Amino acid sequence: MASLSGRDCVRKNKHRGLQNLKVYEWTRTFHLNPDAQNGVCDEVLKLWAVVSGAERTQTWQGKAPTASPLYLKGLVSEIGVKLGLNFQIQVEKDTHVVGPLLHPHRQASIWLDGDCVGVIGEFHPQICTDFKIKRVRPCYFELDQSVLRNGAKAVAYQLPS
Repeated sequence: MASLSGRDCVRKNKHRGLQNLKVYEWTRTFHLNPDAQNGVCDEVLKLWAVVSGAERTQTWQGKAPTASPLYLKGLVSEIGVKLGLNFQIQVEKDTHVVGPLLHPHRQASIWLDGDCVGVIGEFHPQICTDFKIKRVRPCYFELDQSVLRNGAKAVAYQLPS
């Protein structure tokens, strides 16, 4: 699962003293399916991202806010706006395969046209404890790449006048 890569990324960077982290990756996941074309599994392309620490660099006004699921909700919404996709983000637990790995009260599903196409949330506290991730609250999102590629509308470019 891509969320495990995200968790490892946070753990390794945290232990190296890097608090503020923003990472994304295009990856593939494999899901058992004896009826698949190869007879074993389906390959699903995903976009995932993980953030922890400060949302942005500190300014003269004071400490920067900490990255949260709301920060990722803004990123996902912006992706939807840029691609002409009408994502709905709904607070529902365990509607996505990654749901059990996220905090039960700090997660949401990403929906498009009645289908669950992704998830946003904070890593489950027990996972952070098990992997010695302390004093940060890593947040994660995952989107199916097929939605981004197939559902996106062409954005018309207009020359500035």
